[in-house]
Amino acid sequence: MTAVDLKYLPEHMVRAGLRTATDIPKAVSRRIGRRNHPVVLMHGFLGFNRIGPIQYFQNVQEYLELFGFPAYAPTADPLNTFEYRGYEWFYGRPPKTHRIEVADRTYVPRHVLDMRNVNPFLLRRFRPQGIAEVFLKHRRKVHLVAHSQACTDARYLLSPQGLGKWRPFDSPRFDADLRDLTIADTVASLTTVAGPHNGVLIADDTHAVNQLMLRYVIPMVNLFISLVSHDESDLWRAAREFGSDYMLNEFNSTYAEHPDVPYRSIAGVTNPYQVNSILRYFYNRTRFDPELERSDNDGFVPLGSARWPVTGVPPRDVHVESLLRSTERPGMCPKEKVGRWTFMGVVYADHIHQIGVPISYPRNTVFKHLPFYLGIVRHAAGEHEEGVLLHPDGRWRIPGSVGVFPESVPLPRGPAVQAVE
Repeated sequence: MTAVDLKYLPEHMVRAGLRTATDIPKAVSRRIGRRNHPVVLMHGFLGFNRIGPIQYFQNVQEYLELFGFPAYAPTADPLNTFEYRGYEWFYGRPPKTHRIEVADRTYVPRHVLDMRNVNPFLLRRFRPQGIAEVFLKHRRKVHLVAHSQACTDARYLLSPQGLGKWRPFDSPRFDADLRDLTIADTVASLTTVAGPHNGVLIADDTHAVNQLMLRYVIPMVNLFISLVSHDESDLWRAAREFGSDYMLNEFNSTYAEHPDVPYRSIAGVTNPYQVNSILRYFYNRTRFDPELERSDNDGFVPLGSARWPVTGVPPRDVHVESLLRSTERPGMCPKEKVGRWTFMGVVYADHIHQIGVPISYPRNTVFKHLPFYLGIVRHAAGEHEEGVLLHPDGRWRIPGSVGVFPESVPLPRGPAVQAVE
């Protein structure tokens, strides 16, 4: 039989063939997946699980399961504080109070149908249980993969000064081997993608336009999100926590890393020609405004903020060229380790492209988000060989002699690049 070149077949036939071909390994992957640590994908600010055909992590959960990794994508309140969301990520239910220190510390499995999940117009209809439910189902530690605001949620969740030392299973309903476990004991690793670890200076801006938003827009947004999610949303406090002043002077100095959990971070960068139209204003301000970071960024989070937590002054004038300093690894960032943190590298994708949302404009033709997240999980699971590094296109390879950034897609190259209106 003569082999058929796929490029001569109609696109719909190729897609149908790929779907059929994946049915066989799916059955095998379910068996293999029982031996792997489960993965929990944590969404960021204004996050959701699914709205119609659009997922926050577009097709990532299914892709990981295809390769044998049990994956889950629960949801937390889309507009709330890291304390509130951190509790919700683990317990799978809201704490019913913003004073987390007095919230219920005991995990209660829910075996009855939550009637809020029946209405198809409620965001919570698509929400699975939290990290505790995933841990109890597999009896294996969980790999956390967090994006954007969820990175600070997860840091608070694991921190000994946050929820890390809570003992949620200290109840007769659980086996004796579970009662001594703390929340941090249920987590195998944390990987943050574009986490605002040092905040963003633009969130500290007190311009009159922002004051108008705080006074009129935020109350309306809180009301709408509270109605559809059945949570007590708090956009004012959540937005404040994005500021550099808060992250540097309060969060980073208060919530330390857990000594037994490995932390990894990945940053994103874009340029004025590829940044999503929704993020263009924030990109230009953060990249070119002399009062802000003047750093390469992904349209929201500066490169220096996404690497690892610091205290003191916000990192400024951090550019991707300063990280691509290895002649043996052209176009790639060597891994860097500081304390508990390992910086894995930079991907060429803005804040929205990083999660694969299919309706973003302009379209990113460089970054591949599915191999990117599979590589994150494989690295966390210890499946990568020594020397495998993250390429800016989202793939994980052993370094070669060819750079990854195509010449047709210009990178931000210092202050000479002008903002694009």
